[in-house]
Amino acid sequence: MEKDRYGTFDAELLVDIGFEIERKEVIIVDEIEQYADLILNNYPQGLNRIDWNENNLVLIKEEAYSEEFWKKVIKKKLSEICKVYNLGNSEFVVLGDNLINKAYKMTFNVFLEIFWSFFSIPQHTYVISDDGSFCINYTFEDELYFGKADFLSTVLQKASKKQ
Repeated sequence: MEKDRYGTFDAELLVDIGFEIERKEVIIVDEIEQYADLILNNYPQGLNRIDWNENNLVLIKEEAYSEEFWKKVIKKKLSEICKVYNLGNSEFVVLGDNLINKAYKMTFNVFLEIFWSFFSIPQHTYVISDDGSFCINYTFEDELYFGKADFLSTVLQKASKKQ
């Protein structure tokens, strides 16, 4: 794999999750448009990101949290989401809003083991199920959101904007 084909953060990811890539647990996807479209088409959009409501907010980092403690808090919450929705073996794709140029496809169980490699990049990171029905969003501001696609309200929102 040629590292010069990748941006700086993608190249760092190749190192951080290289083992998982070698084992084919993580697949690099060059064409990310289809996944970006899943987000745009299935979730209400606000200022250059998903327009989450307060019900979707799962965690906000407190200033006093150390990085190690924060990682444990996030992993615990992601594990709870995985268990409640039975997502472990479901396929997900991780993509960012500007600093990573590729998408990374894996099961949710694999993501649970390497999530910090993505969340430590200073951007909005999206973890979306293959069909767009579930989305986790970790923001630049250290907020964690989770939502299920509301296909009907998204269609209605788009229709009202066209009028």
